[in-house]
Amino acid sequence: MKTAYCPRLCAAALFLYLLPACTSWVEDVEPENQLTVADGFDTGRSLESALTGCYHQLNDAALYGRELLYMADLMGGNSRHTDGSFPDFLEFENLQLDPFNARVENFWITTYRTLNQLNLILTRADELVETDPQFSQDQCDRIKGQAYGLRALCYFELVRFFALPYGPEGRDALGLPLLLEPVTQIQALAFPSRATVGAVYARIEEDLAEARALLTDIQQNGRLHYEAVLALSACVAFQQGRYEVADQRVRELLASNASLTDNPQEFFRQPFNAESIWLMEPVTDLDYAYTDASTAADDLIENDSLLLLPRHRDSLAQEQLIWYDLRTDTGAWTNDPLLSPAGQSRKYADGEDHPPLLRRAELVLMRAETAARLGEPAAAVEQLNRIRRRAMRIADSSGLEQARPELFEYRADDFPDAAALIDAIAKERRVELAFEGNYFHDLIRLRRPVQGIPWDDDRLRLPIPQRELDVNPNLVQNPGY
Repeated sequence: MKTAYCPRLCAAALFLYLLPACTSWVEDVEPENQLTVADGFDTGRSLESALTGCYHQLNDAALYGRELLYMADLMGGNSRHTDGSFPDFLEFENLQLDPFNARVENFWITTYRTLNQLNLILTRADELVETDPQFSQDQCDRIKGQAYGLRALCYFELVRFFALPYGPEGRDALGLPLLLEPVTQIQALAFPSRATVGAVYARIEEDLAEARALLTDIQQNGRLHYEAVLALSACVAFQQGRYEVADQRVRELLASNASLTDNPQEFFRQPFNAESIWLMEPVTDLDYAYTDASTAADDLIENDSLLLLPRHRDSLAQEQLIWYDLRTDTGAWTNDPLLSPAGQSRKYADGEDHPPLLRRAELVLMRAETAARLGEPAAAVEQLNRIRRRAMRIADSSGLEQARPELFEYRADDFPDAAALIDAIAKERRVELAFEGNYFHDLIRLRRPVQGIPWDDDRLRLPIPQRELDVNPNLVQNPGY
């Protein structure tokens, strides 16, 4: 199996970066006029190896191994970067990014390199069913389903970070280049312009539909399966503001399995538990990033004003009881807080942690919001209270737990309208999903200011790397969209 690597070419831009993501099957070098030898994918086994390489790339520190989560939390204002040895992270925190930021460039390059390898897999899979007697149609469908799902995921992350959100003001705005065919030879290099946001999301939906049709609900650790793709489809529709579609998909998922762990810590300390839908393989860089960062918002720690209503606080005071939130408790109730007393995240404190791409707690909160938007306040409040009952405790002054969930649960009549209920759900999402890369994207989806900056400001979009702009004359940067 052979691939070609040309250092002169790799000094250019993304379409010259399109080299295989998996290094485990690179054996020797072909002539410089080829980037990848297509017939290197000559067996089903080699195709499986190439797919594994794509998962490894997604697990890289440039993507889910650190940057995608940490960049979003810094930009959204949920974290501060306190390690002075990596000052380029401060550009995310201060929303002062420029096209020369190396971390943005690595995100772009690594994602498009992965996309090219996924396209190679999709191009070769059907052919190998005919030529490799040990490669069955079922195996082919499984590999293709995962490749379609991963391609959708890559474009979803790119469009969320580099473009305006989907909607009346964003559908026709600049999105990003769509690569749907593999680049295997230098002569095939092309320099496309940016597709619209609407076109990118249409491709994401098409790929997810293909993945759902090809995959089963049999779970493999670290691999996409039907339920994970359906959950990703719900997340995509939710981010777009297509709440009826998101609601249908989430209800299907929760009808089959709505399990949550007994407490918030268990999800992070015991991987592949009942709440997990899709976890990546373990990484170490998340522990570094969030241990050396601090929470930027005090209300994530002292969050009684964030998550309790005046009637809750009055009742607690009258009965001389104490409310605790296990998610942000800094040691009074649990010896394994998800926030340290210094305000640092401890979700990834094991040293090797699985990036939490999809979990059921997020789906429960998603269902709460879609129900609120679709005129079902009672259903919305019940889903919201499921998360609160798992996370919150009441104790007397001696620390003895009291079974009094009514002292923190919501009622439908607590909210005068859907907007007030949605605001309560957004606050719960911020605490429950803190340090998982959600808060920034929630603010954009809800069209809310980010660190005091309007949601449609150019500073809230990542800039296309300058090296890319220099080489591809058909690309333009964001100003004015």
